[in-house]
Amino acid sequence: MTDPGFAIPPAQNSTHVRTSSMHLPFGLRLARAGLLAAAAVAPRWAARWGGRLFLTPPRHSAPEREGALLAGGRRLDARDGGRRVAAWEWGTGPVVLLVHGWGGRGAQLGAFVPPLVAAGFRVVAFDHLGHGASEGRLNSALGFARTLAAVADAATRKAGLPLHGVVAHSLGGLGTILALTEGLPARRVVLVSAPSDPAGATRRFAAALGLPDALVEPIRLDVERRVGASLSAEVARARAAQVRAEVLVCHDREDPDVPWSDGVALAAAVPGARLLPTAGLGHRRILRDERVIHECTRFLKEETVMTKSLSTLARVSLVSPNATPADAAPLAPRVERACSTPGCKGRVLESWEPSGRLCGRCALEHDLFDRDARWEAPAALRPTREPAPERPRARVA
Repeated sequence: MTDPGFAIPPAQNSTHVRTSSMHLPFGLRLARAGLLAAAAVAPRWAARWGGRLFLTPPRHSAPEREGALLAGGRRLDARDGGRRVAAWEWGTGPVVLLVHGWGGRGAQLGAFVPPLVAAGFRVVAFDHLGHGASEGRLNSALGFARTLAAVADAATRKAGLPLHGVVAHSLGGLGTILALTEGLPARRVVLVSAPSDPAGATRRFAAALGLPDALVEPIRLDVERRVGASLSAEVARARAAQVRAEVLVCHDREDPDVPWSDGVALAAAVPGARLLPTAGLGHRRILRDERVIHECTRFLKEETVMTKSLSTLARVSLVSPNATPADAAPLAPRVERACSTPGCKGRVLESWEPSGRLCGRCALEHDLFDRDARWEAPAALRPTREPAPERPRARVA
């Protein structure tokens, strides 16, 4: 039986309800009305309009916390095809890129900045074209891949150090996969809530606007014509199979925007990928959960291989790449309590240290440097040792 893994607690029950036309912004309600009218008299024109609308990212106002984060960063000069890409950096060291999703901004991943800087990385966040403070209007996953490569080049040139890793959210994850198969030299990649079925996005787009099913396929074909690539899940997963970086896939079982099945399929498609399941964090709150950020930071620091030879710490585990939704069962609730190590302000997680005394960091140090604790693992997990040959006794004259 597969160990349920990293203990990220379930939150309150959430239900994904199809967006009604009354809950859409006025501009989209107007577009919906126009698409429905056009579909009745000029379906080909309606499909072209729908395809353009699908490739037009929305721009949302940023909360104050994002402005405060960017104010403490250094501006980075980056361009993609002559268009300015707004980018910021923090810290020094090997480069880690933060890649937002559709309709997002680089600062949405701002909670990753402090721990990654503390870990010794130069962290770079940027707004894709058509998003945030960057230029442009239309975009796609292929456009995301091109911009990611351009920003990576600018950041590594300025730092004089290699690209170490990428943390990518939602469509930014699909763009990262495409960039990796085109030569992006990242060693470690975290894909959070990333899709593995691009065609599914057109279906969800049509459902959100309340468009008839008859328009879904024409819109998908128009999008494929515009971007010059297939949106099929088979093609996307075939590209994922070409990835050679170390990959951690983090996905919430209750994600209302990108289905849990996409995360499972993505982890199965990328060779050697690991799947970190969560519950109750949805599609965006997962970017601010401190336990998710902690695990992703450890992965980027190459500290994620924690096996059952490390005593009770073995209960922090990742689901295998061939996991099914049944394998990644709902995750156990955490225990909120302070670490018993003098001077440590960490919090105890039951899945890290079931005795409820130590935080994850102190439990690791305890396992590594306390010889007696290291051998408290179950007997079946201890290495077998051959008994030493008995020495012949010396004769007494």
